[in-house]
Amino acid sequence: MFTITFRFESGEPVVISANAGEKLLDVARKANVAIDAPCSGNGVCGKCRVRLVSGYLDAPINRHITSEEYAAGWRLACLATVTGDAEIEVPDIASAYRSRMKMADLSSPEEIAIFENLRKQLEDAGIAFGSDISFLSLELDEPTLDDTMPDNERLLRAVEAAAGVDESAIMLPYAVLKNLSEVLRESNFKVKCVISRDGGRILMRDVLPGDSTDPLVGFALDVGTTSLAGVPYTYQMLQRLGPAAMDLPRLRYLTQAGGRLPPELHREFAAWAAETGRRFYVMYGQTEAGPRMGYLPPERAVEKCGAMGIPIPGGRFWLEDGDGRALDSPEASGELVYQGENVAMGYARTAQDLGRGDEWGGVLRTGDLARRDADGIYYIVGRKKRFVKLYGSRVSLDGAERLLCGRFPGAQFACVGRDGLLSVYVSPPSGEAAEGAADYLAAQTRLPRGAFRVCPVEDIPRTEAGKTCYARLNGDG
Repeated sequence: MFTITFRFESGEPVVISANAGEKLLDVARKANVAIDAPCSGNGVCGKCRVRLVSGYLDAPINRHITSEEYAAGWRLACLATVTGDAEIEVPDIASAYRSRMKMADLSSPEEIAIFENLRKQLEDAGIAFGSDISFLSLELDEPTLDDTMPDNERLLRAVEAAAGVDESAIMLPYAVLKNLSEVLRESNFKVKCVISRDGGRILMRDVLPGDSTDPLVGFALDVGTTSLAGVPYTYQMLQRLGPAAMDLPRLRYLTQAGGRLPPELHREFAAWAAETGRRFYVMYGQTEAGPRMGYLPPERAVEKCGAMGIPIPGGRFWLEDGDGRALDSPEASGELVYQGENVAMGYARTAQDLGRGDEWGGVLRTGDLARRDADGIYYIVGRKKRFVKLYGSRVSLDGAERLLCGRFPGAQFACVGRDGLLSVYVSPPSGEAAEGAADYLAAQTRLPRGAFRVCPVEDIPRTEAGKTCYARLNGDG
C-alpha cells in the first residue's frame, strides 16, 4: 500500500492509501476528492489535470500536456497510475467542489459587503431576491401527569394559536417530526419554528432550540455552464433553438454519445463550435466497454463529419470480415472489434455465471459494421444484427418485420434504417398494409410516428437464395 496526499490551493490536505496500479482518478474518488472528468476518465477531455509535487506516478505524455508541462509535474489523473507514495496538487480548475462553490457565512464586514453588492446587482437586473422562510418562536407547556398530550399535537396547537391558522392547514413532515421529541426536551420546550407560508397553509420546515443562531438560509449562484453533454435527441432539440441562441459564454465543451448523430446535425454543431472557439466531441461506446470506446478529436469534427473517430487512449480498433479475418485495406467495411482494459468479462445471467471469470479477454465484438478511411478514422455504417436506435431506444429491424407480418398477413415487408429513422418497404404498394404500417409500429413501440417511413414498392428485392436483399434498399427511405 502507498500513501497518496492530495493538496489544494486552499484547505486541508486529504490523505488516503492506494494499491499499486490503481488509477489516480479512482483513488481521488474514493477519497471524496472531486476532480472534474466529464469524459468519464477516458483521457479525452484533458480536464482532470493535476500536478505531481513529489513521489511517483506512471503516466504517459499525451496531447493535452506538453513536454514542458510534463517536466513540471503535470499529469492527467485518469491516465496516471499509482507506483509509490505521491503528493498531488489539485488546482482549483480541476476540483469541482473546491472551485465551483464558494461559501460565506456573512461573519465579516467584507463578506457582508460582497453579499449586499450581489443583492443590488440582482435587484437591478429585475431578479426577485427573497425567501418565504420565516421564524416563529414558541414556548410550549411541558407535559405533566395530567397533561399527556402527544408532542406533535402540542406543537400544532401552539402554532395554530400563534399564527392564527387552523391546525388542519399546518403540514408537519416526518423529517421534522422524527427529531421533535428530542428538541423539545433539550430546549425545555422553548423552540424556534422554521416555517414557509403558502396562502393559508403553513409548512413546518424545522424545529430548533429557541436560542439557536445557526444559519438557515443559503443563496446559490450558477456562474455559468462550462460543458454540455447530450444524446442525438438533445441536439435535435437544441437545433430548433439554434446554437447561436444559447447564451452560454462560459461553455467550453460539447459532448455527444448515445447513438449516431445525423450528419447534418454533426456538421452544424461542429461548425458552430469551431467558429466560437469551443470543442465538440462526438463519442462512441457500448455498455459492455465501460461505456466509452472511441471519439472524434474536436479539431477534425468538421473535416470528418459523420465519423465515429478513433479509439480512446489505451484502446484499439480493427475490422473483421464474416470469417473473423482482419481487414487492413482502407475503406473496407467489416465488423468493428475493440480491445481495451474497460471491456467487460462477459454476460452473467445467473448467480453462478459470476464465477466463470474473464470470458472475453478484453476483446469486444461490437456488432456494428464500420469502415476505416485512409487517415485511420472510423465510420459506423450499419448494424450486423440489424438494430437501429430511435429516440434513445434500440429497435430490432427483424422484430419490426415480424410485427408487421403478423398484423398484415399477405403483405411483404423489409425494414432497413439508420439511427433516428426506420424505413418500411412494403409490397403491394397500396392497400391496408401500406397505409397502416407506420401507425402500427408507432403504437407497438410507443415511439413517435415520425420515426417510421413507409416506402411502397411493387416487389421486395431478393437474392438468388430467395432472401431479402437489404443492400438494394435505401435506409433513408
